[in-house]
Amino acid sequence: MGSNGYISYTETCTFLRQNETQITFDLESREPYAYNGKDWITFANEQSTKEKVDDKLKSQPWDLSALEKTIHSGLNFISRLNL
Repeated sequence: MGSNGYISYTETCTFLRQNETQITFDLESREPYAYNGKDWITFANEQSTKEKVDDKLKSQPWDLSALEKTIHSGLNFISRLNL
């Protein structure tokens, strides 16, 4: 399963659908993981991604005016590309 420590999305989905696969959530790392026999994987899901974003927002509050300037600059750049 996988190659060089990585597993594709398709392989992950197949692994998670196997009857014997158990899925659990590690509270310390706040990441889900699944295991089946000697095989195991970690992966991100909606809950783990939300917790990471929430933690980041709490630890580094955004300066909305700076964010607006960044978005505006990016939109100006994209419009000049004539996409």
